[in-house]
Amino acid sequence: MWKTGHSLIKTKMKESGALLAGEMSGHLFFADRYFGYDDAIYASLRLVEILGNDPRSIGEMLSDVPTTYTTPELRVDCPDAIKFDVVKAITARYKAKGIKVVDIDGARIQFGAEGVPSWGLVARVEHRACARDALRVDDGSGA
Repeated sequence: MWKTGHSLIKTKMKESGALLAGEMSGHLFFADRYFGYDDAIYASLRLVEILGNDPRSIGEMLSDVPTTYTTPELRVDCPDAIKFDVVKAITARYKAKGIKVVDIDGARIQFGAEGVPSWGLVARVEHRACARDALRVDDGSGA
């Protein structure tokens, strides 16, 4: 997991030796047999190559990936002058409650035992869960 952005991801891929990276937006970055940048045509051709070299269907290949549920993405306007302070305050609030927060690029607050449900804050709010009824978050604060 790393910060969003083309140049940031390419730098992290070089640091870590990663052959593949991706963003939630669907951008894929290949360093294996390629130049290490996002290219949808190349990603499509690599998928065709994988499918052509494996007798299983794509459904069979992905059968062990757990089903997750996601709320629609919500865009939240926040003035640039305060957005970092807002993230800092929310991060501090949840960390103080003992809730895990990944603060690499904003704040990802992880609810639940598996840590799958999350919120992305400031620019985007999204909640993910392994069960549909877990999409409703109640931390007891009434907020």
